[in-house]
Amino acid sequence: MVLPENEPLAGLSQTSRCPVLVPAGQDRRRGPFPAQGPEPVRAQPVGGADCLSSGPGGATSDSPEEDEASSTESAQNGDESPQAGAEGSRLRGEQDEALGRVAELENCIKELQHQQKEMNMEMKLEGALLEGELAAEWREVQREEQLVLQLQRRFAETVHRCHIEREKEKARLGKERHKVEELQRQHAESQTHLETQPESMRERMQSQLQQTSEMLEGALKSYEDLEFQQLERESRLEEEKEEACQALARQVAQVQERLKERKRKVRRLEAQVRSVQEHMAGECRKLAQEKGEAVQSLNLERRRLEELGKVCEDESRDDSPVSNQELTKLMFTQKTDRKVVVLGCDQRDPACVFSVRSSVQVCVSVCPVPVPAVSALCLCSPVSVPLPVPHPDG
Repeated sequence: MVLPENEPLAGLSQTSRCPVLVPAGQDRRRGPFPAQGPEPVRAQPVGGADCLSSGPGGATSDSPEEDEASSTESAQNGDESPQAGAEGSRLRGEQDEALGRVAELENCIKELQHQQKEMNMEMKLEGALLEGELAAEWREVQREEQLVLQLQRRFAETVHRCHIEREKEKARLGKERHKVEELQRQHAESQTHLETQPESMRERMQSQLQQTSEMLEGALKSYEDLEFQQLERESRLEEEKEEACQALARQVAQVQERLKERKRKVRRLEAQVRSVQEHMAGECRKLAQEKGEAVQSLNLERRRLEELGKVCEDESRDDSPVSNQELTKLMFTQKTDRKVVVLGCDQRDPACVFSVRSSVQVCVSVCPVPVPAVSALCLCSPVSVPLPVPHPDG
């Protein structure tokens, strides 16, 4: 409310000049501002019955253009307040949206970290299982290889044993044959000597020849039996060797087949391990990329949130509209020093009394916190009606 400096106020009643000074029984909600909180203390006239007193030299009237300009500024200021409130609401909405996106991105990052941790654990577990199975297969492969080597050694030992037995039988047969040959030679010599011996010696030679013939027949029979036995033993050894070799060959073939199967399984397990590692590495790279994108988006949202906070802070510092701070904003232009007193507030509060320099257009935000029922203001001359400004501790 802007009052011309020199306009006579004698014709205005106390209630019309200061609308807040209403009778005690009248409802305060009829005033220009709705009541908020407890009923404010009614202001007492300062320096007399009127709220505004002129100086000692009398009041001089301002020009109508200045009064009209002040009224126009007050109307424009009243129109700007809803716009500032809407702008503040929009900024708060953007802040809420940014905070929601920040929280969502933080939850997404936590979920990605949890997934990455679970994937690492799963990869380690699956890798350990595959490596354990692969190690077991390698042990079986080595065991099968050792078994193949043992069967091959047994086969070689069987062949060598058969060869030794055959050689022994050949040696025995050769010994018997040599014995028979020696007896045959002695028998032939005895017969030759028998014809050349005299008649007296012929009987004794005849008996020796008979003994030699009997020994030769026994040796021949023994040789023939030994040769037959040798043939039988060689045949049996050959059969045994054949059977042993066939059994060993079957075992070797079976073991080699199992060995091949195990080697194929080992190769399959190795390929599976490589595939799992590649898949897990790809998933880890994908999660890392998603996490990086989420972190980048989170940083962008945080910077945007900081910018919105700065904008809101600048808006609240520059404008302080009613919709944002619930403050009373006063626009006025004066040529002389005045003091602005908010009626309805405790006048001992220094926030309710302001000194305003002359010839300066000032935007005053009265009271930094919402005050109950700020109804009107009075402009009082500091000369005629001085208003002391108490200290906060007084």
